[in-house]
Amino acid sequence: PLEETFFKGIYQLLPAHSLKWDGKKKDITRYWRVQYRPDEHLDEKATMKELEDVMLDSVEKHKLSDVEIGSFLSGGIDSSFLAAASKVPKTFSVGFEDSKYSEIPLAKKLCEEKGMENYSKTITDKEFWDAVPIISYYLDEPVADPSIIPLYYLCQLASKYVKVVYSGEGSDEIFGGYNIYQTHYSLEPVQWIPFPLRKGVRKVMEALPFSFKGKE
Repeated sequence: PLEETFFKGIYQLLPAHSLKWDGKKKDITRYWRVQYRPDEHLDEKATMKELEDVMLDSVEKHKLSDVEIGSFLSGGIDSSFLAAASKVPKTFSVGFEDSKYSEIPLAKKLCEEKGMENYSKTITDKEFWDAVPIISYYLDEPVADPSIIPLYYLCQLASKYVKVVYSGEGSDEIFGGYNIYQTHYSLEPVQWIPFPLRKGVRKVMEALPFSFKGKE
């Protein structure tokens, strides 16, 4: 959202901007801005077909490389689609010691079905926290998403085998895939409750000794 970085006197070029320097002055221009133009004449089936065609075309165009291409693979929809559509020979996954938070089994299952190799790494608790100061330095600016830590190890793993990878990063933002995007709708049923009463309920919830979804 801002040009500032962690480092004094160092600024970043914002997304969709280009910088031209002639030796004396700089000229920054914005070259692209997202535009949504929904076609009301398309039904759901036609929309899905058009979306699939665009995505497959994009995957095909990104195959232009003079080195082998691999793919990050979490087992989720985004990276699974990219890996399957591109037919890459190698995929890379990371997980955690707690099996509840590890997507490695899902990734390996897809690779078995599609005939792809899968390289994986399980991140330990110690490795997770040891990486925080290193990643904070290289980020240049604050990022409040803990996924940057597994992504750091994922990049380390992939770099041992390939130079270029496909990634599903950004798909949830484009397609509204995060649960937080549904917060407004999930809160609608309680909007009729008077604010003083809601405030009292909040205090009671905060005092409860155990944690549950929605308490925060």
